Amino acid sequence: MSYFAVFDGHDGSEAANYSAAQLHMNLIGLDSFPESVAQAITEACHITDDEFLLKCITTNHKSKNAE
Repeated sequence: MSYFAVFDGHDGSEAANYSAAQLHMNLIGLDSFPESVAQAITEACHITDDEFLLKCITTNHKSKNAE
C-alpha cells in the first residue's frame, strides 16, 4: 500500500515539514488502518493537526500571518 501527499506550507514550512514527518507514523499506529483507510487517514490528519497545534502552543510559535 502507498500514499502520496502534497504538504503545502503556504503559511511557512513548519507545519508542512511536521506533517510530512508525522502523518504516516500516526496513520500506521491506528487500529482502523488498513481495514478502513478513509477513516484512518481522516483520523491521522486530525491527530497530526492537534499535535502540531500543541507544539506551537508549547513553543509559543506564531504563524507568519500573525506577525
